[in-house]
Amino acid sequence: MEQPTDAEILDATRALYNSTPNVGRAKALVTLKTENNWDIGNKRFKRLLEASDVAQNNAAGAKEEDTTGGAQQQLEPPKPASTPIQLPKDAHAALVRYMETSIRCFRIYGRGAYDYGVSPNMDQQLLIGICHGRLLRLGAPGPWDEKTKIYIASSSEMYTIWNYWWAAGRKVGLAKEDIGRQLEAEYGVDPTPWLPVLSKAQLLQRKAVFKAKSLDLKRAMLESDPEARKVIPVDSKGGPVWDEEVHGEYAVLVVKISKADGVTEYGAVE
Repeated sequence: MEQPTDAEILDATRALYNSTPNVGRAKALVTLKTENNWDIGNKRFKRLLEASDVAQNNAAGAKEEDTTGGAQQQLEPPKPASTPIQLPKDAHAALVRYMETSIRCFRIYGRGAYDYGVSPNMDQQLLIGICHGRLLRLGAPGPWDEKTKIYIASSSEMYTIWNYWWAAGRKVGLAKEDIGRQLEAEYGVDPTPWLPVLSKAQLLQRKAVFKAKSLDLKRAMLESDPEARKVIPVDSKGGPVWDEEVHGEYAVLVVKISKADGVTEYGAVE
């Protein structure tokens, strides 16, 4: 049996809930394990759902026990996945302000009780900053004519931004439509219609290339600076270790933050 990543579990759960809205958590877990040959524990599955918006998007109304009479009472049904997430009136200005003042790199707006502050690896934060700056110089958030909008939406800069926003969105159970709508509010375009479609082989190749380049860079840093060992984990032979969920190209740390002030944090999303 395979050990899926958190993102894979949330993606599959979202798809299952969309196709079978009334499925319960226990049944969903059994279905995911059976259909995908996955090894997922109940505690891990419960923790992932509770830390994300996936369960809230499930059309099945949750039930809780009425301790006064023992009856099952239907709670207010959660909002369907199609309900737009509330965004700031000037989402672009909010994005710029957040990137300039927060300890996090960018913010994802959630459908539940929290928004989310996101921190990719430091070198990837620099890349995001470069792409963000280029988009601003191109005139984001517009308005643009249709030809320019397509050019911006299909640009490598927007593709980079999309990948990191989507990596964080998947981690908290959002849909592509949610991220596309947020990016349209922040940068003036929704890139989802122009995203390149990569095969599984192409995705694996991309991961392999990124890993090889990253390990080469880490080895060079370890050889040139003994102090690098303080920040680069090494194995028993002194070589850099690799954990895809920590060191991968789109690895992100996501923390729950206050919707009110965007600053107060309530812990990381695992």
